[in-house]
Amino acid sequence: MRKLVTVLGFLLSPLFLWLALRKVKMAEVADALRSVDLVPLTLAFCAIAVGCLLMSLRWRYLVSQSQPVRWGDVFSAMMVGYFANNVLPARTGELLRAHVLGRRANLSRAFTLATIIIERLSDVVSLLLVLTVIMVGFPLPLWARRIGLVVFLLLLVVLLVLVEVADGRRSSKFLLRFALMQKIAERVRYPLMSFREGLQTLVGVKRLSVLLGLSLLIWSLSALTLSLTLASLGLSVPVYGLFFTTAIINLGMVIPSSPGYIGTYQWLVMSALGVFQISHSRALTCSIVLHALWYIPLTVVGAICFWRENLHLSRALGYAESAPSALDTVPK
Repeated sequence: MRKLVTVLGFLLSPLFLWLALRKVKMAEVADALRSVDLVPLTLAFCAIAVGCLLMSLRWRYLVSQSQPVRWGDVFSAMMVGYFANNVLPARTGELLRAHVLGRRANLSRAFTLATIIIERLSDVVSLLLVLTVIMVGFPLPLWARRIGLVVFLLLLVVLLVLVEVADGRRSSKFLLRFALMQKIAERVRYPLMSFREGLQTLVGVKRLSVLLGLSLLIWSLSALTLSLTLASLGLSVPVYGLFFTTAIINLGMVIPSSPGYIGTYQWLVMSALGVFQISHSRALTCSIVLHALWYIPLTVVGAICFWRENLHLSRALGYAESAPSALDTVPK
């Protein structure tokens, strides 16, 4: 499956890059890049930094439901994940950061992976809430409304599956019903229970409220980053347009892509900004600046954390390939 995602990513990224570039006048892009205002761009960088801090605190909040963990361990693992996603295929970073934090904090990697899934679900739910409010209250093109409906239906399916798994009795019956051999049942029993423990960190109105509140704050900072980036180019869109664009970009990132999301990211930004009459050349310029604004610092800081964790790229790919078996082990 991971190989299929990798192949699709390397096939789709050039296609999306072609779609993004086909109507662009590169001379206009070059002129716009030379006229970037560094003051709002610096503020946008600060907003990204604060967003990273909040994302690490959110993940720490989830993981701490099992046992106390140091913020430094969480931040380092998260940055390693960003680095891996930026330079390695098939979203390797999500599996790698689960491994790194599990090793650092002596946690089951099944549990840490479950918290990452919860984190991603909270992102999707919060973005869908924002998108729903925008679709109800503001005029949007038909394609945007269709995308929102499809993603919402998929989310309902995922939530139903996770509710079933989170129910200890049902998951145990499911396991025993479909395990053909006792050896298989014993092999998957611990990772399943650890995964369920991670899912159950979300149980409770208070925890859910905190998680969604942090997620909405994080995406508000992303919208602010977009606003400041547009301002650095002398552009602007309505406030609801900032949140609409932020939602489209981040929900669209589920599309298989090459490392660093090159091509896919540009097409998503340009498609969303095009709704607000931003020209192709200006929208591409914004996508380049915005992409570089988070890609470069996250990759650099992530590379430092990657090196401090004594990891290697070939070994990181090995962790991703052996993820199912790695989940069977308990860090000692």
